[in-house]
Amino acid sequence: MAFVAWRVIDTRSRLIERKIFTDPQFTFGFVVSFVAGFVLSGSAFLIPAFALKVLALPAMDAGLLLLPSSAAVGAGLVIAGTLITWKKLNPLLFTPLGIVLVMTAMWMLSGSTSESGAEDLWPSLLVRGLGLGFLFISITIFTLTRLDVDHVASGVGLFNFGRQMGGVIGISFLSTYLDRQTALNRRVLIENMDLASLPFQQYQETLSTALTGRGIEPESAMQGALAVIQKNILLQAAVLSFNEAFFSLVLLFLVAAPLVMAFKGVQKLMGRHR
Repeated sequence: MAFVAWRVIDTRSRLIERKIFTDPQFTFGFVVSFVAGFVLSGSAFLIPAFALKVLALPAMDAGLLLLPSSAAVGAGLVIAGTLITWKKLNPLLFTPLGIVLVMTAMWMLSGSTSESGAEDLWPSLLVRGLGLGFLFISITIFTLTRLDVDHVASGVGLFNFGRQMGGVIGISFLSTYLDRQTALNRRVLIENMDLASLPFQQYQETLSTALTGRGIEPESAMQGALAVIQKNILLQAAVLSFNEAFFSLVLLFLVAAPLVMAFKGVQKLMGRHR
């Protein structure tokens, strides 16, 4: 990011066409591409990670979870692109629809549990894919449609750079966020567990009896029961952390949307004073 900023500022550099940023439409789309890339790559990171760590799905099945979402992205691109081309609709009409769909999908995913299955995630994944399809086709057309022919190649490259940079930042942020929230949630769950309470002792005794029935010595069974409880705590901490991470993408749109609209308003004011 610093390298690109340096190249834009450096008047001797010909790597980046600075004139592109004089087009307010491109500049606006370039800023939006960061947010869209954050959500696209961030959610694509969270979904397989949730399937692997919480649902304990095989790696192949975890990867295939994104397949219906990818198909929905294609459907969204075709539907929105067709309406924009044939009906001459404003591309930005699909942007709020795409944002609402993606926010809805992330909100649905934030309610997942350790008992969820792949079939429970498919509705939200389809909604996510459709929303991303609407969002990206509208942003791409809006951003690049007014560029001069000589600037199209540079514009496409910069637009993709913005999306990819947003994705890198999104994955880095969510990975760090998950680690910190998992540690925090684990500590909170342990602190609120009363080892001397009757329900806890009964649960430990039940687990110990089950392990003893499998041929484990009573003393080892008690230790094994504690290990099972600790494993369940870690699992629940992971579930809470992933749910919070999914919901953070909803909050991202709630925060970013007004800021992006404010940026658009500043652009209009600056354009009037020129």
